[in-house]
Amino acid sequence: MLFGYNAVEILCEGKAMSYKPGTFEYIEAKIRSDAKGTEYGLDFEKLCKHYLETSPLFKNNLKKVWLWKEWPDRWKQPEHGIDLVAITHDGDYWAIQAKCFDPIC
Repeated sequence: MLFGYNAVEILCEGKAMSYKPGTFEYIEAKIRSDAKGTEYGLDFEKLCKHYLETSPLFKNNLKKVWLWKEWPDRWKQPEHGIDLVAITHDGDYWAIQAKCFDPIC
């Protein structure tokens, strides 16, 4: 549930958790609270792609990040658990599986 633009509050085992706007936790909680059906998975994969492209921990090492369905060299079979593909500046490919669980709950 979004309370204005100041915080998102979710219930975790009956306890309200509040996150500040702009944080990874805020965005993830907002996506989770707004999701209908299985759309949460794809939205979380998009969030992970954005994080890999913009985080100082990864952005200087990665040349490009794709969602699996956007990767030009993907095979036409099911993704077999690969959610994202990245290539480093050294030409190494990373197959990435985006998993989301709430470590607090």
